[in-house]
Amino acid sequence: MGVAQECYTTCTKEKGKYWETFSSYGRSYLATLLAFGLFLQTCGMSAAMESKPNILLLMADDLGIGDIGCYGNHTIRTPNIDRLAKEGIKLTQHIAAAPLCTPSRAAFLTGRYPIRYGMASDNRYRALQWNAGSGGLPVNETTFAKLLQKQGYTTGLIGKWHQGVNCESLNDYCHHPLNHGFDYFYGMPFTLLNNCQKNKLPELDAALQAKLWFYTQVIALAVLTVITGKIVGLFSTSWKIVTCMALAGFLFFTLWFSSYGFVQYWNCILMRNYDITEQPMKLERTASLMLKEAVSFIERNKHGPFLLFVSFLHVHTPLYTTEKFLGKSRHGIYGDNVEEMDWMVGNILDAIDKEGLKNSTFTYFASDHGGQLEAQEGEVQLGGWNGIYKGGKGMGGWEGGIRVPGVCRWPGVLPAETVIDEPTSLMDIYPTVAYLGGGTVPQDRVIDGHNLMPLLQGRVHQSEHQFIFHYCGSYLHAVRWHQKDSGILWKAHYVTPKFHPEVDHCFLENWRMRGIPSEGEDLRQGRSLAILLILCLFLKTCVPNASKPNILLIMADDLGIGDVGCYGNDTLRTPNIDHLAKEGVRLTQHIAAAPVCTPSRAAFLTGRYPIRSGMGSSIKQHIVFWNGASGGLPPNETTFARILQRQGYTTALIGKWHLGVNCESRNDHCHHPLNHGFSYFYGMPFSLVNECHGRENPELSQSLQATYWLHTQIIALAVLTLLIGKLTNLFSVKWKTISCFATCGFLFFISWFSSYGFTKYWNCILMRNHDITEQPMKLEKTTFNLLKEAVSFIERNKQEPFLLLVSFLHVHTPLITTEKFRGRSSHGLYGDNVEEMAWLVGKLLEAIDKEGLKNSTFVYFASDHGGFLEAQEGNVQRGGWNGIYKGGKAMGGWEGGIRVPGILRWPGVLPADTVIDEPTSLMDIYPTVVHLAGSAVPQDRVIDGHNLMPLLQGTVQHSEHEFMFHYCGVYLHAVRWHQKDRKKYHLLNSFIICICSCPLT
Repeated sequence: MGVAQECYTTCTKEKGKYWETFSSYGRSYLATLLAFGLFLQTCGMSAAMESKPNILLLMADDLGIGDIGCYGNHTIRTPNIDRLAKEGIKLTQHIAAAPLCTPSRAAFLTGRYPIRYGMASDNRYRALQWNAGSGGLPVNETTFAKLLQKQGYTTGLIGKWHQGVNCESLNDYCHHPLNHGFDYFYGMPFTLLNNCQKNKLPELDAALQAKLWFYTQVIALAVLTVITGKIVGLFSTSWKIVTCMALAGFLFFTLWFSSYGFVQYWNCILMRNYDITEQPMKLERTASLMLKEAVSFIERNKHGPFLLFVSFLHVHTPLYTTEKFLGKSRHGIYGDNVEEMDWMVGNILDAIDKEGLKNSTFTYFASDHGGQLEAQEGEVQLGGWNGIYKGGKGMGGWEGGIRVPGVCRWPGVLPAETVIDEPTSLMDIYPTVAYLGGGTVPQDRVIDGHNLMPLLQGRVHQSEHQFIFHYCGSYLHAVRWHQKDSGILWKAHYVTPKFHPEVDHCFLENWRMRGIPSEGEDLRQGRSLAILLILCLFLKTCVPNASKPNILLIMADDLGIGDVGCYGNDTLRTPNIDHLAKEGVRLTQHIAAAPVCTPSRAAFLTGRYPIRSGMGSSIKQHIVFWNGASGGLPPNETTFARILQRQGYTTALIGKWHLGVNCESRNDHCHHPLNHGFSYFYGMPFSLVNECHGRENPELSQSLQATYWLHTQIIALAVLTLLIGKLTNLFSVKWKTISCFATCGFLFFISWFSSYGFTKYWNCILMRNHDITEQPMKLEKTTFNLLKEAVSFIERNKQEPFLLLVSFLHVHTPLITTEKFRGRSSHGLYGDNVEEMAWLVGKLLEAIDKEGLKNSTFVYFASDHGGFLEAQEGNVQRGGWNGIYKGGKAMGGWEGGIRVPGILRWPGVLPADTVIDEPTSLMDIYPTVVHLAGSAVPQDRVIDGHNLMPLLQGTVQHSEHEFMFHYCGVYLHAVRWHQKDRKKYHLLNSFIICICSCPLT
């Protein structure tokens, strides 16, 4: 990218302090003041870190609260769980957020009711049914594993997941545990089913399978009848019709049997991270493998801190139990399975003790929901016992399906042999472990759980829960009300489900409402209580929905501030951009966070300086250089797209991304736009380079390629010299030696040419979501394809709030321009490209107008950084003009590389034909659009941008920015200081000190 990229090597010494704007202040005073301000901005007092405990979470599957000794069962032996309770705290009103696996576990992982983020179903399928299904825990949900991972914890999940695997392709793994904060996963991505054991009756859609078998038999009988009739002369049917009937029957059979006939192979698998280790899994050894993996994880990470979530497959049907425990209990196969699970708990606790971690480990045991009453095989009960509580798994708001065991232990911190009768929730574990790990829960969403530590330690005596809501799928079945002042607990049932396996329990039987202190105690019915609960529920769940604007963000690539008519260029025609400025607000001091693409765009999307998120480089490659590289925008960064997606916006990116694609494998897509809050992506994951054109000189590491070519030619010449010498007897070299030289040279050539020789195929591609649509891309039709996609998105989503980021490939080299605009401008190919881009802007605005969205759409136009001064072909300038400002793209803190156009329009809300001279930043768009969508920026990280709406609407006169820092990679080059109190006319309120200058030649 030219000498300007070498700023990281040339800035070791201060070359002088250059002023780009002037003041009468003394230089030394200003420099001192700026340095002091910088110190205050970047250095905070660091508190001493408290010791973080290891965290061990143990979760049973379908275990009833009445199946454990410490909860009153004297006939099933659970000595290890009982010992855990004796050494810690037993919760008697521990409530699951749902009576079924998938939604309950989603709530446990996120601390939020499943209905808040699409994990509550309104049909009979309330849990995930297939590994191959596209549903799962949304990628924008933040699990406690992800929070603890950021706090330095090593995180592992051993056992059942049941929160989905993939979204749109076989290997995108968007719902996989490793994409939700777990560093290590070994277990079953789905859940146990009868289908997993060969001698069991099918469990998955058993009634539907029976119907399909029946229809298949009917079709087969019909075909056989027709064939028999044909043979004996009863029917005059042609063999063609018979063949068609037989083929249709065979296709019908194949269609359903390919799924239901092979459930064991599709669903019953074991995985280690992304790899399948057993397909189908061997149930006879699964328990020992899970235990071995859990103990091994503890041993590997004993120096911690670690989070280990052991999610047992016990005691879910088909209740596969090893030989050691078969027939040992008094309650048949179910009792055997419970006792085996207790033995596994004991082995895990022994591993903790063996490594000396008992006193430094917070241990928690629970079940995901209540026992399954309907699990039977003949007269034999295969499901759990829920004690005195009515109902069970899948049965809406009945207590037996949601009240579960809850045991916590942390010797020396939590009291031993303690019982707490206050209402608590599985969702409380989320804020509790976040607190223990030194993190904070996300502030940009509702967290329904509460930190349990004050209650567990006895610092408070009442639960923070006032209301707990009990859903069946997306239907509200009951509400629990905890009267803190009196300690009385009420429960109102809105729906009472039928107790029949063939009836879906979420649907209504009657609407009797019941107020109960606890199920099994005296009923108290009261009209006032019913009204109060309904009113409270209304207040908790209903929020006025203010009108949210559509948001259209348009970003040019490498456009100079001096290339646009409304910024002073009278020779390039940009009427549509000029018209946008006339109808809205034009910013004259709009500053990019970096002078090159990747870090500037990262800052734009996250509202944070790139150096905070690891997107500021310490080497000369300040940008992502390959689609195949592992770098990119970190998955734990929260983009404005992700926040707006949570607010109900349909989000899309059309055009250039340039923030990475994959992390560790070709298809993990961890940096992909769809993993950063965009619902739809069509465009180029990389950036245009000369190699995309084919006829241009190579741009990617040009000097390095030249060096490689030189070395290749030297090697080839050496081999040729040896060969000629051998043939003419000048050298007595063995043919073996010559062959080795030639092979080495060939391998050297292949090693670099396989990348740089095929840049067009690796980098110059178009994608739709996760799929490659063109490789290499056809540049002559790319412009129209992108415009068509953008307009189509507007038309498809005109009825709902949308966020559309149109990230142009214009005006980046190689300046691909369609025939319509070539040769039309007075500034050669670069001018043609700018004018075509302005035409594209007009087409987007026309689409907004056509759909009647102009007054309800917030429109923003900018460039990612300044024009590229060094882009030349001979004497022809191929880069932009940065007006009166010195420097350009990649030139550190010089103004020409970071001051960009900035135009905003929202008719009726923002004033028209307005100019604002206050310093603003591309990072300000983040908090601005988040505010417009009715949300809040994350509170667990520093956001460097500021909401622009008060400044744009004129309610304040000065920018909130006091200091702006200008980096070249990770090196600080300049600081901008905005003196807000200076109000004298004609005096500049912004100063720049150039701490380290970059060479321009």
